[in-house]
Amino acid sequence: MATIDTIANRSGGTTTLGKAYFETDTNSFIVYNGSGWVELQSNGTPAAFQNQYSLAFDGVDDGLQAGSAITLSGSSAWTVSFWVKGLSTSGNNNTWSILNSDAAGYSGDGFIQFGTRHANQDAFFVVVDGDSYIYAGYNSSMFHNQWNHFAYTHDGSGTRTVYVNGTQRGQRTGVTSDMFANGSTWLYGKPGISQALPVALDEIALITSDESGDLSVFWDTAPTSTTQGTAADISGLNPTNWWRMENGSGSTVTDHGSAGNHATIQNQSTFSSDTPS
Repeated sequence: MATIDTIANRSGGTTTLGKAYFETDTNSFIVYNGSGWVELQSNGTPAAFQNQYSLAFDGVDDGLQAGSAITLSGSSAWTVSFWVKGLSTSGNNNTWSILNSDAAGYSGDGFIQFGTRHANQDAFFVVVDGDSYIYAGYNSSMFHNQWNHFAYTHDGSGTRTVYVNGTQRGQRTGVTSDMFANGSTWLYGKPGISQALPVALDEIALITSDESGDLSVFWDTAPTSTTQGTAADISGLNPTNWWRMENGSGSTVTDHGSAGNHATIQNQSTFSSDTPS
């Protein structure tokens, strides 16, 4: 009789197309589809949502590049969502980038930067969108010591809002330009832009609806100014892109959204078990 190998955790599995295991950590069957692990039902019960991995960047030359370009329309509603954690308090005037389509500075294509302005002082998010920007400052000790949820929403009519841990931090109206208009493939980092400090990212999602009315859909336990939240299963929102970082090993990050725009790890970015869970 044929048997299936048992494994405690997929991070120790063989990433060969079609390789299958029974994973005891999740009590589910997992199959490698060539770019990531797919969970199957066990005993007729769907596998529970698990958030086991994030992706850690060394702050030097790491990056994450999607297979095809990403653009968000200026005439439709959407939400950009991700979890972020700073991994070091050293350095000065440090910035990082996510979904960055600009290699030189503040131009009209749109990008998101985040980091610390001064060593051990204020943390910030800056969203450059069209010919305008939104600055959102907050406490750096919170940024470096816990996971934080970031959301950037567009209502489809020109109002764009930044939220950190569910709290509105900035807003602009009358913005009708496309976001990421130059069609960059870079989710994090980019040649020509210095990444200054280590950072971890998890659950990056692009959703073609304005979720500002109920940001609690992104967490099971709400993040606050002093406590870390836990990420929720957002499959019910039908994300266009959802890079979950759940591969656990290898050089690919699977896009669990409808677009299937899988990303490739550049240089030595590593999977980490430190997650908002």
